[in-house]
Amino acid sequence: MKNTLNNQTKNIIHLPSRLATVEDHDQNPPEKIEANCAQASHQNTLYIATYNVRTLSTYLRLLELTECLKNINFDIIGLSEIRKLGNTIEEHDEFILYYIGETPGLYGVGFIVKKYLKKFITSFTGISERVALLRMNINGLELSIIQVYAPTEESSDEDLEFFYSTVDKALQLSENNVIVMGDFNAKIGQTNPNEIATGKYGYGDRNCRRNRLIDFAHENNLAIMNTFFKKNNKQRWTWRSPNGIIKNEIDYILTNLHRNIYNIQVLNITYPSDHRPVRAALNTLLRTKSRSKFGQCLRFQLKNEEETQTYKRSLNSCLTNLLESWRDEDTVQKRYDDITNAIDISLKRTHEVSCSTNPGKNQALSTRTKALICRRQELQKIKPKSRAMKNELKALYKLISKRIHLDYKAHRTRTIEKHLNTTNSVKKAYKELRTHKLWIEELKDKTENTQNRTEILKIATEFYKKLYSAPNQHPYELPNINRIEARAVIDESEVIKGIKSLKLEKSPGPDRITNEVIKAGYQ
Repeated sequence: MKNTLNNQTKNIIHLPSRLATVEDHDQNPPEKIEANCAQASHQNTLYIATYNVRTLSTYLRLLELTECLKNINFDIIGLSEIRKLGNTIEEHDEFILYYIGETPGLYGVGFIVKKYLKKFITSFTGISERVALLRMNINGLELSIIQVYAPTEESSDEDLEFFYSTVDKALQLSENNVIVMGDFNAKIGQTNPNEIATGKYGYGDRNCRRNRLIDFAHENNLAIMNTFFKKNNKQRWTWRSPNGIIKNEIDYILTNLHRNIYNIQVLNITYPSDHRPVRAALNTLLRTKSRSKFGQCLRFQLKNEEETQTYKRSLNSCLTNLLESWRDEDTVQKRYDDITNAIDISLKRTHEVSCSTNPGKNQALSTRTKALICRRQELQKIKPKSRAMKNELKALYKLISKRIHLDYKAHRTRTIEKHLNTTNSVKKAYKELRTHKLWIEELKDKTENTQNRTEILKIATEFYKKLYSAPNQHPYELPNINRIEARAVIDESEVIKGIKSLKLEKSPGPDRITNEVIKAGYQ
């Protein structure tokens, strides 16, 4: 890619030269993967889960879900009953959220995908408010994951057949490697040895939806993986009645990659839902490429005054050492490299100090609320519970929901007041409070729409290359570098004036150092 950029730079003889995008990575530059994410994937293992969340209609519910998922090891989670309208892709700080919903307050499915898998996403496709498709290409492994939410047992047979017809549409759009998972509202019960799609280990009783699910699995050569692993009965049920007496297994993971699934596990989570997540461990057989081969990520921003002061102290120390080590014969390029290296070291030190003093990213929730969530988790693990514990647990669910609402309201107020006092504007406050970035769901290419991420990037790249490529009628004449001319020496006052005139919130140059970092170092 570097050679391509260099060759194109040499051939461009008109202005502007920096505005046109060149490669796919210019539209979507590679990002740094945190160590814990890479370790969580265990090189070849992809943790894929399905969970009926009952609702994610508000951001506060999503905030509570992400807090409850912090101790859960997962890479992809399929979601049922999101109950959120729209067909939207949202990019959050730590994950990508996709959802589709059509009926207010009902149904809706989607996915949560860890951020480090972003570059592997091929497309999100919403088939209906009960069926969504995620297509990925993980270093050559083309994988399609279908998340479903089936009609309940009280629904008509026509509704059930329509649901399975939409699942068939998703299968037609899928790759050869398929995972179908979600809330099927069917009880497999004890298995039959003559059934190829099931294993030896069933749970509970059967219901009338069982045969349709098994027929679907047979028709598409899928294995119901929940039945292939021997588990304790306490680790089998995925749904619990409101009184806690009736427990059924109605959430399943089906796949034609049964040889690659080496574990199925039902997880305990304190999120207020009557379902439990089901997680599969998938062996992808392909090692992830080393991130060291990609370019450096963007320098992180200085988020508050404390980080700015820490950065300035570290940078002053580094520059003092540089001034003592510089010699008269040093080239301009060497001194430039030394300065950028000093800025990089100072930012890393600031980041380390910030993480050690304030390790949590989610500052919207107070310490008290997080303690209540931990207490709720502790009570959930206690078996059996006394009447006092049950009453406390019931009160905790209500109290946590109320405190999350108050915490987020206080967080918004603090953020807006901070920016009003410092900049007398709420523009930056709203930018800081923005919880996600929206992706383009689909893009029109000449005559047809495409949802493929690679095709979308190509269309956007070609559009901007054409937009910013001016006709070559007035070529820019390159200066003769062999001609020696007397040039005025740039003095310190001009450098200071240039730094002061830098505009904030602009894209950095090739050194990836933002204007905010440069101005903070000068001040």
